[in-house]
Amino acid sequence: MGVGVLSGMLLAIMLVAIMLVAMISGARRLGSEREDEIAIAFCGSNKSLAPGAPIIGALFPAAAVGGVIRPLVFFHQIQLAVSC
Repeated sequence: MGVGVLSGMLLAIMLVAIMLVAMISGARRLGSEREDEIAIAFCGSNKSLAPGAPIIGALFPAAAVGGVIRPLVFFHQIQLAVSC
């Protein structure tokens, strides 16, 4: 594995952690119950690959899509692993 791949994975892990903390903190500030906090943390963080892939395909030329979508795929896989 190259340094770029490892740094991308580390960045994805940090982003997932930041998003989970932000969602749980926001739910608590809004006065949500514990069950709602769990639902927000589980459902709110798993919406990246399905909407992101078509957007990337529309914004970037076909030759660049692979390099641009790779970090999104790492991020999505880490989201799934953390949410399980």
